[in-house]
Amino acid sequence: MNALYGLRCGLTPVYSFRVTAVNAVGAGPPGQPSFPVQTLREAPSGQVADLRAVSRGATAVQLTWRPAPPSTLHGEFLGYQLTYRSPATGTNRSLVITEQNVTALVVSGLEAYTEYLFSLAIRNPRGLGPAAMATGRTRQSVPGAPASVRYTDVGSSWVLLMWTPPAQRNGMLLRYCINISGVGLPAELRWLPASEDRWLQHKVDRLNPFTFYNVGVLAETSVGRGPARHVRLRTDTSSPGLPLVLDISCVKDGATQVRWLGPPPDSQPAVSFFTIGYRNERDRKYQLTRTPAGLGEHTIIMHNLDEGMTYFKIQAVRRSRYSRSTVYRGVFTEPWSALLPRPRAGCERFRLIHPRPEDSTLAVGVGVLPDWRQEAIPAHMFAGYVRDLRRGADAGFWKEMAAIDGAAAPPANGHHVGANGTNGTNGCTKPVGFVARRCDACCGRWGEYDGLMLNVLKDGR
Repeated sequence: MNALYGLRCGLTPVYSFRVTAVNAVGAGPPGQPSFPVQTLREAPSGQVADLRAVSRGATAVQLTWRPAPPSTLHGEFLGYQLTYRSPATGTNRSLVITEQNVTALVVSGLEAYTEYLFSLAIRNPRGLGPAAMATGRTRQSVPGAPASVRYTDVGSSWVLLMWTPPAQRNGMLLRYCINISGVGLPAELRWLPASEDRWLQHKVDRLNPFTFYNVGVLAETSVGRGPARHVRLRTDTSSPGLPLVLDISCVKDGATQVRWLGPPPDSQPAVSFFTIGYRNERDRKYQLTRTPAGLGEHTIIMHNLDEGMTYFKIQAVRRSRYSRSTVYRGVFTEPWSALLPRPRAGCERFRLIHPRPEDSTLAVGVGVLPDWRQEAIPAHMFAGYVRDLRRGADAGFWKEMAAIDGAAAPPANGHHVGANGTNGTNGCTKPVGFVARRCDACCGRWGEYDGLMLNVLKDGR
């Protein structure tokens, strides 16, 4: 008789069977044992215990674990399979450990200051068992160089830098360092706090005009500074110096000619053009005109200017190397004043008032004051002359008054002496130009300005 029975076996992979007959009286002797029979394999049911991940530097993590019970292998041990990946990148890497008695492993070649997820499973011929998992982070390291560095705007003494953070931060960025160096200039470091912005911007100032600079930007973590990324640039030009006025004169048909020299040459580009400002005593604001700059002496002839006291000043201007709309204007010269005739009336009534032609150094604020008694201002124009000087903030006005005041010292009785040797109250018949003193009784025509008495004597004209 043949019979088929199903048996549920335990966990032992190899079995041998014997059959015994049994009746109402009892069991007979067992039969001969069968040939050994092996059950089929299955994937491991156990996993390693107490898996831990500990940082061992900026690029390595050490894993430790305890092996699974042998009864959970369910087949031949083929090895441990380790899989790890960075949650930030999502890229998986795997390796197999074939030694069964290994309980520790150092994983190297990792990215600095990066968190990794590790999974460890047992492999047999039927596949992988359940995985044990642990996370670990590598330590910080020096950061990489900024991804990009460039400048977006340049001035004569500043530059606007823009850069992106390093692609490999390798830690928590604490600050950025800007290294500024130039030919013949000492290197300078400037620091600013780190930011999580995608683009960072900083204005580097206190630079020299029209100078080459090598500017490097680097990042720093708690471990140290990383490499720098450099950009080479040249600052823009700056305002030119002060021109030197040579002369203001009258030419044919009553036109006014102004002559001057440009600023002393320097290492920067030449002056682009000059601005000439002029205004009549009746105007509050200067009118401006400009003329191209050249070499040596410069001249401009101005026609149809209004009659009367007129003031002139000159300014040198340089154009920017980076922007067509940007210019750098120098300082205006000290105003020169001249009494102009009517247009096309000839030059007989032209008179240079300030400064004297032989003392042109006054145009740049140096020199010796002339004797103003030699060039008197007509009485009918002096009040307007004083008003314009005060309103236009002419620094030379008070110098003129001081010179005039000292040039007319009073006698012992405290009064001015007229040209005929008498006190100013009983004569003064000869023209003597003009004088000014604090006086209670003098002759001629009087005017008062801020407590300063002005006596202008007629000269017969």
